[in-house]
Amino acid sequence: MKYFCASFLVLASILMQGQVYYPSAIMGVQGHREYATWGGSASAADGVLRADGKLLLAGTGYWSNCNCYRITMAVVDTACGALDPTFGNGGTAAIQFEGRSTLHDMDVLSNGKVVACGVTAPGNGFSGHKPAVYRLNADGSPDTTFNSSGYRKESFDPISAGAFWRVFPHADGRITCVGASVGNINGGTSGLGAMRFNADGSMDNTFSGDGVTRLDLAGTGYTHDFDLGTGVMLPNGDLLVIGLLTAGGTQTVGMVKIDSTGTIDMNFGTNGLNASAALAVSDVGAGGMNAVLTPAGKVLVSGTSDFSNGEFFVAQFDTSGALDPSYGTGGVSMVAIASNALGRRIELLSDGSTLQYGSANWNNGHARIVKRLPDGSLDATFGNGGIAAPASPTYKKLFGGISLTDGRIMAWGEGSDISLFKFVTDPQADRFADLGPDVIGCQGDSVLLDAGSGYATYAWSTGDSSQAIHASSNSDFIVTLTDQDECMDMDTVAVTMVAPPATPTITVNGLDLSTTATGQLQWYFNGTSIAGATQATHTASANGDYTVTVTDSVGCASASATVTITGVGVQELGRRMISVHPNPTSGPVTVQGVDPASVASITLMDMTGKVTFLEMGRNGMLDVSSMASGVYFLQLIDRQARRATARLVVR
Repeated sequence: MKYFCASFLVLASILMQGQVYYPSAIMGVQGHREYATWGGSASAADGVLRADGKLLLAGTGYWSNCNCYRITMAVVDTACGALDPTFGNGGTAAIQFEGRSTLHDMDVLSNGKVVACGVTAPGNGFSGHKPAVYRLNADGSPDTTFNSSGYRKESFDPISAGAFWRVFPHADGRITCVGASVGNINGGTSGLGAMRFNADGSMDNTFSGDGVTRLDLAGTGYTHDFDLGTGVMLPNGDLLVIGLLTAGGTQTVGMVKIDSTGTIDMNFGTNGLNASAALAVSDVGAGGMNAVLTPAGKVLVSGTSDFSNGEFFVAQFDTSGALDPSYGTGGVSMVAIASNALGRRIELLSDGSTLQYGSANWNNGHARIVKRLPDGSLDATFGNGGIAAPASPTYKKLFGGISLTDGRIMAWGEGSDISLFKFVTDPQADRFADLGPDVIGCQGDSVLLDAGSGYATYAWSTGDSSQAIHASSNSDFIVTLTDQDECMDMDTVAVTMVAPPATPTITVNGLDLSTTATGQLQWYFNGTSIAGATQATHTASANGDYTVTVTDSVGCASASATVTITGVGVQELGRRMISVHPNPTSGPVTVQGVDPASVASITLMDMTGKVTFLEMGRNGMLDVSSMASGVYFLQLIDRQARRATARLVVR
């Protein structure tokens, strides 16, 4: 019988018109697992499915003990999130290049190495924040063939602080990063730009002459958010750097276009800056914006529009930076989720539709996934009118995800540590624990409960850790199984122990045995069942011990006491010629039809099987006046071992 644990139930999921997503019943708690990487916190801002099918998660963690930030990573399988022991320290890594090392975006190369970008600084002083690019080996260790250290930080100018938002690896090993500069207490300027690095970590001087290019926002009337930005690389190698601009208290999406040589397109928008005044955007911190390029060459940008109203947005632009009016309403699709909701990364599906991941609340979490059709309208066959709300633990925030071919969604984010979510359309389909139907057993006996072979661990509610246990009491027995992929499932079976039927008795009449018990009967001779002997009567065919068992409809059985038969083979002594007079009687009787001198023994047996030996007078008289009232069987055996019987009633 399947055991439905509250943490696995889908009650918290919204009933949906079409495709429904629920938390996996076999991964973690409510389809969620967390991975600690060091003494501080950890998160997963990004996730990439590697060629080996493992999922690489990466983000940033903070520890107050050292007031420092590290890059936090984990490699897990997509079955139930088992860590890959070949990566980092048992599957996780906390990487520190300087006192502050953060990660915003990453990608995996064909050789398994990881390229990423973010911010690095000696400490948390803002003026020291510099854009940084990282390259790691497949096992998570810094690749020291890249700038001798595995990372390089480079400023857009000598004074400004800055950050990288997106990383784009090239087939020849070069790396392009897009990001921004921002002024600080020492000066500097705000701008949107890009840098390109050679495979060895040196600056690529074929890109803008020194590997660095930036559009200074001074004089444009706009400032920008340091943390919030993204970008795309077009098929021809051109870049669109996409940031959050602010002017007059209004925030909007702005773009800068840079060609593959590092030259800024000054005809793009106004003086090289294209600001979409029609789209108001909220500042929701690092990683709060994301962009993808469609096969048609359109640019989809996702994020949070109105934070107070909790609106997820996706906007579609053409490569000129103009909103595409064929998408959504005027180029924008807004979906109200809940107050203080956060819309994060977008996933482009093969049919042109998209999934946008986020949380119903910036603090409490609660996963939300929005599906839009290629034209920006909500997919009514997904979730509740296009919005899926699979149950997830409180305070676990959803940042991004990936759809797998079997319909599963593996998603990531943060709680106290790196968070992994698994959402499925049928939570019962991948369950595997099955103890079978409820069991009825017999009191005084036990039943075998077997959970099946091949699991990594067994945990019974009795405290046992074996594959099978014996149960002998009325109770619910629960087993929790963990397989080799760390998938976990549980099942329960109810055991009821019932009383066996009443003990049967055997009545003996010569060689004829009978019982009044009802049920499934079976006679036994010397402990072995007698074939076909399943009726209420049985005639002994050999001297020895006889018993009968009765089995009820449940299968519980009771066995009689043993009766011993010794008269088989004794010749009959004129059974039909012997008679007893008077019969019934309360005193002496006369036995006729037998010579008293030839009688060797005379016995009377009552209905319980009790035998009394008698003596016969010369005239054939027997005195039974001392016998209790009842029915008896009289048996005479002569000196030639022949037998005669008669029925006698004593009053």
